[in-house]
Amino acid sequence: MTRRLALPLLRVAQAEKVTHNGALTLIDALVHAAVEVRPLNDPPADPDSKRCWLVGAVPAGDWIGQGNAIAIRTIGG
Repeated sequence: MTRRLALPLLRVAQAEKVTHNGALTLIDALVHAAVEVRPLNDPPADPDSKRCWLVGAVPAGDWIGQGNAIAIRTIGG
């Protein structure tokens, strides 16, 4: 189940698990996105998988090249 909307994820033996589960994870994060604070250029040190962040105009670290985007943390990273 996804964290926010409890959407059903496919199990290991089911087909197309990665594509399907990835799509549901994005839906779960973005349908009711709750942005934490003002845009950030540096990713949070210990992000929670239920949160979203606005990436600043001059991102650093893992966010380089993703300026002015929405960042989410998923269980897989």
